[in-house]
Amino acid sequence: MITNQLYMKGFLVSYWSDRAMEAIQQNLQWMKEGNLQFKETTTVGFENMTAALIGILNGDNTGKAVVKV
Repeated sequence: MITNQLYMKGFLVSYWSDRAMEAIQQNLQWMKEGNLQFKETTTVGFENMTAALIGILNGDNTGKAVVKV
């Protein structure tokens, strides 16, 4: 790393664990304001669970994959 002048820096969430509640409150506020949005792919029915898993493995889903039973 030194001979190639490569600089590497990481982010450890556990380092900021004392501010966890602050982060949760801020995220909730952003969700209520509509500034924080998430995507999910919903599959309906227990019988379609296999298709949902195959879709995850194929990359067909967007964001979180949810199966409603």
